Amino acid sequence: METPHAQTWEDALDTLEVHLNRAAMLLERLEPEEVLAWELPELDGPMPAYLLPRARALLERQQRVIDAIPDAMTRTRRQEMVTRRIGDATRPSRLSGTTGPARYVDITA
Repeated sequence: METPHAQTWEDALDTLEVHLNRAAMLLERLEPEEVLAWELPELDGPMPAYLLPRARALLERQQRVIDAIPDAMTRTRRQEMVTRRIGDATRPSRLSGTTGPARYVDITA
């Protein structure tokens, strides 16, 4: 049974889902993108009972995204360190103006 404020709750859950999908995508791709601002919706009255399963599912997904943040931060940090090392290895020496000895990767190993 729909209540007078059911549409407001449905809209709030839709917005939450959009933000959650975007956050999950950003964690997977680890690419900088504009973060959507979250604004707390004004909700009149209690959540209708028929929306409770959807709200619980969104909460569970949200917790999985939150739990994935430390791993994403670690991967990003490792990537940054590798990038920095490559930059250091290919940057010309201040003294000689050369990049130093050639470096090779054995792809047959």
